[in-house]
Amino acid sequence: PVPNAEGPAPDDMAWRKEVSSDPSVPCPAGRRPYHTILTAQGSLYQQWQTKIFYYHFRKQQAAGGRCTEMTGFTRLLAGKPDELMPTIPTVAVPEAGHNVTRGFPVINRPWSMLLFIDMKEFRERIIERYVYIA
Repeated sequence: PVPNAEGPAPDDMAWRKEVSSDPSVPCPAGRRPYHTILTAQGSLYQQWQTKIFYYHFRKQQAAGGRCTEMTGFTRLLAGKPDELMPTIPTVAVPEAGHNVTRGFPVINRPWSMLLFIDMKEFRERIIERYVYIA
């Protein structure tokens, strides 16, 4: 816990003051890079949501500068490969069948994470210590 987390200058963000504009200087200690995993399905609506999410991820990532904590991004697609795969970093996993979802397709979110964790792509892509699952 950070006692002054709600204050104007939280202790866990002090490293940001030490970021050098010189790209040859390494990022300061205290930085906590994380990988964002966006769970999704291939519906037209979710493709639209994914495009918007990825656009804003990239925008905020760039605003964070060279030492941003927003480092990696993976769209975890439950279903068949689709046309977004060439433009958004994506791993496709089999969609859960009706016998698992029982008509509630949102259950593909935890289902796809369980499958992804056991894949070699997980170990290759997720190099950060922290993960944000959206």
